[in-house]
Amino acid sequence: MAYNFDGVNDNIKFGSDASIDNFVTQSMAAWIKRDVANVAQCLLCKQGAGGVDGWLLFALDNVSSNRLRFRSVWTTTGTWIGTTALSSTTSFYHVGVVYSNSATANDPTLYVNGVAEILTTDTNPTGTYTAEGAGEMIFGETGPAGGDYDGLLEYVNYANATWDASQMNRALWYGTPGGSIACHYPLLTDAVNRGTATANGTVTGAVVASLPRVERAWGSMMGCGR
Repeated sequence: MAYNFDGVNDNIKFGSDASIDNFVTQSMAAWIKRDVANVAQCLLCKQGAGGVDGWLLFALDNVSSNRLRFRSVWTTTGTWIGTTALSSTTSFYHVGVVYSNSATANDPTLYVNGVAEILTTDTNPTGTYTAEGAGEMIFGETGPAGGDYDGLLEYVNYANATWDASQMNRALWYGTPGGSIACHYPLLTDAVNRGTATANGTVTGAVVASLPRVERAWGSMMGCGR
């Protein structure tokens, strides 16, 4: 099972809560399968309605050949792009980001299917990180309700931690990186957080979807898609 977003105003919102606000170290991962390629789509974000704070995670950018894009909002927003083209609309990808907003010199590490990407820095951040404490955690679109995602999403994790490659691979194979984690959303039949944070989601538009048989069998071996 997974949640299916149709690309038109579908989202899952988790609000703003002290247990998920203003993480300095940020590690995130999810399984995705796009229904439409060559369109800029936001998978996850933590930002306010004005879109001038926080971060946007896994924005898939048609300009960048469907590669991952991660944005962190500073006085000058930092933007980094990965290498792998996520253009297939029939394949699942496991994607992840590890980042610290403690200094402008820090670059994120982007992962696709457990392998760290070679980064292209589109914009270096400058100035001050714009904290997103008042912003919501949102799946499927940005804070200003743009970049709507069209596809499947499941096994989302978010932590105030710096995951190493082994933890990202554990998230890939078992659905969770292990240890204490703030947010763990299997997104199989609900948007309830199985992590330590008090952050459950409200679903708008997105619906539970059954995976094709071959993907269910494959996903079960990986700890997902059951």
